[in-house]
Amino acid sequence: MPTDPLVLCIGNLLRRDDGIAVRLAADPQFIRNVPVRVADAGNGGFGALALADGHDPIIVVDAAELSGEPGDVRIVRNEELRSPASASLHAPTAALLQRFRESLSPVPRIVYLGIQGARTDHGAELSPEIATYYPRIREQVTVAIIDEINRLAPDHDDRSHTSRTGGMAR
Repeated sequence: MPTDPLVLCIGNLLRRDDGIAVRLAADPQFIRNVPVRVADAGNGGFGALALADGHDPIIVVDAAELSGEPGDVRIVRNEELRSPASASLHAPTAALLQRFRESLSPVPRIVYLGIQGARTDHGAELSPEIATYYPRIREQVTVAIIDEINRLAPDHDDRSHTSRTGGMAR
């Protein structure tokens, strides 16, 4: 059973910016030289549960409505995922992961990392706003993931990547 950190990327490549996390998962420049498993969970659902089994911590990366500017990256609180106007288009997956998490022993830690998109209409390309800032978004998400892994696992041996960058990826 794996116990290494998992970065679970959720999204729909056919809904423009909603696919940003899945694009990151496929990007060879994303989160290099860090001891984590990166998994493309597609649209989420029960398949995400199978990918998450045995990992701790689990960092879910997803496009989200953060009430911010396109390219903003931040941790999404569990309360935001449970609200009727959920931050994530994939909130049912978040709820499934929470129920799944609570049934396990030991209980894995789950962190939700949201990326503010500009458009989620039908289309295979990222919006111009997100496409323009994609390299910075990738770096911002990578730094946030490393920071969360270090925060959740103080004995984590990759201390060389602990720099913080805040705010927007732009």
